This record gives sequence, structure tokens and C-alpha cells, in this order.
Amino acid sequence: MNQDMKYGYLDETYETICPLGEQDIFLAKNRDNGRIFVKKYVAASVIPVYEKLIAIRNEHLENIYDFAAGEERGILITGYISGISVQQYLEYYGVFAEERVKDYMADILEVLGQVHALGIVHRDITAGNIMISDDGIVKLIDFGIAREVKKEQGKDTVVLGTVGYAAPEQFGFHQSDARTDLYAVGVLCNEMLTGKLPGDGLYNGSQNMQKIILKATAIDAKQRFQTADEMRRALATKKRKQKLSEILLPLPGFRTGKTWKKVTACLGYAFWGIYSIGSIAECNKNTATMLLEALSLGIYLWLPMAVLTNYGSWNQKIYPFSRMPVAAKIILELVLSLVFFVGGYAIENYLRVDVMHIVGK
Repeated sequence: MNQDMKYGYLDETYETICPLGEQDIFLAKNRDNGRIFVKKYVAASVIPVYEKLIAIRNEHLENIYDFAAGEERGILITGYISGISVQQYLEYYGVFAEERVKDYMADILEVLGQVHALGIVHRDITAGNIMISDDGIVKLIDFGIAREVKKEQGKDTVVLGTVGYAAPEQFGFHQSDARTDLYAVGVLCNEMLTGKLPGDGLYNGSQNMQKIILKATAIDAKQRFQTADEMRRALATKKRKQKLSEILLPLPGFRTGKTWKKVTACLGYAFWGIYSIGSIAECNKNTATMLLEALSLGIYLWLPMAVLTNYGSWNQKIYPFSRMPVAAKIILELVLSLVFFVGGYAIENYLRVDVMHIVGK
């Protein structure tokens, strides 16, 4: 099958469901087996890069399933990652703890080492191109402007990259290479720790981490880390058990790390917990009545809280809510919360009035 025929076959086999926010990127369903994938239309010139990348087997790289180059552009089929990008995480939850940044970036550098070994430079490592899956695996995506290093070439022929992350050589001074990606990793480390690019505010936490960021983002490529493995060793940290603060991180009140919010959240959870236990205890006629009361409390008390506080970033993960504009999401959250409250309260009212003959609460 030639490339044009394969392009047509892939485009038809993977049926477009909806756009995924960015131009030329779509959620798609395989007509043959019903599985969900991501379909991307890319520059035909980048297909040779994916021909090499498909050989990499690493959980920290997006799954590449198939590709083809058409006459005007290429088509790429990758796995759908259920999760959020680092950029979205920063927007919703705030900055990361230093140990988490070290762990995540060590994983990214592991797969970057494999990418660089193939002679490929990503050239667009940003907070938007690093995904964190629902099961906590960090993944590198989007090789849309990646290139193969050419030893005989003195500099990049096309100026590409994201401002703030792009190393000086990406602006036509020299050819980009592995150190170009390490520059971007250094920038990303700073952003994950502070919410800012190094030029807007350098991380002032541990001296070791600050030195790593400064070395990675040196103007002169010769002064940076020379390989992904070298930078990974500098970031090396022992894998540890999650701290309680990290386990509680997704809970409303604990996501920003602000003390007053944590205290308020603890008081609120304590009050709701005591109220729930007391309500269940009142319905102690038998196990069934206690379970029914617990169900009603979960529906009219806890579910609206989870919806209104966007627990687990649900409105970014569940289709079609993830594709809705912000205003529509707010209206939806209010409507869903009201439905849950009315439904749960109706169940409780039936239990207390019709079953247990308790008047008032």
C-alpha cells in the first residue's frame, strides 16, 4: 500500500468524533473495533520522525499506532491519554512540590534519552506537551516540530519553538540538538515549581534544584547538561511513599497548598462528616435504612460538593463536558448540583417520613 492510499485508509478507518481543542487534532473511533484514539494531521515532513519513534517502547512516551504521508500533509494515530497536561494542572491546582517535579522530569528525561539516541530533537517541550495520566504516569507528547539532527548543518533552517521555552539556537544561531530539549526541561522545572518562566522569577527553594535549573538554561549550550542522562542523574531522587499532603492534594481545599484553605477544608469536612454520621445513626432501624440514608447523603450533600469544586478535574476528562466552553461548564455544574440535591433529598424524605415515620430532621 503506497502512502497516499494508506493516508486515505487511516483517515476513513479512524472516524472523527470531535476536535480536541487544538487545530488538526481530533478524538477518533476505530470503525473496526470501536476503540478510541487521537487522530492528528501533521506536516508530511515530520512523518520520518514518527517512523523512528514508533520503535520506542516506553510508558512515558505517547503511544504511536500508525501514520502515513499524503500529498499535502501527514496523518498520525496515537493513543488517547485520559488525564491533564502540566499546564492544566498548574491552572487548576497550583505549583508542584519539588520532589514531584524531580520524579516527573526524571521520567521525561528517561524517554528523551531514547529519543535523542535516535538523532531526534523534540524542540517543543512545554507544560502543554507533558501529560499526567489518571494513573499518575507522566508522558511526553506532540513531536509536531521535531527534527532529525544533521551533522553537516550549521543551524536550523526554520525558526520554530515556543517563546520562553525555546533555546537561543532555535532562533537561527546554531543547529538545535539534545541540549536544546534540556534547556526546555530546565524552563519547565522552574515553571512547575513557581508558575513562572525563569526570566520572570527563578525558583528560590533548594540550592541544588536552583543550580540544576540555571545549568540547564545556560545561554551557551556548552555550559548546559550535555545529555538527558546527565541531567537525570542530577535530578535523581529516591522513590518514596506518598506523603499525606500528596494523597489529599486532589481534595478541594488542599489543591493550592494555602494554609487557610486547608484549615477551612478540614473544618468543613469534619462538620459534614459528623452531620453525616449523626444522620445515619438516626436511621438505625435496620441495615437497609442506614444504607439508604448514607446513599441519600452522598447524593444530595457530597456529590454537589464534588461537582461544584470540579473534584478530580472531572469536567476536563469526561466527554462531552471537556469540550464545552467555561460558561457552559459553570451552568452545567449548577444544574447537576441542583438535580443531585433534589434527588438525594427526595430519597431521604421518603425514608424518614414514609418508612421510618420521622417528622422533621
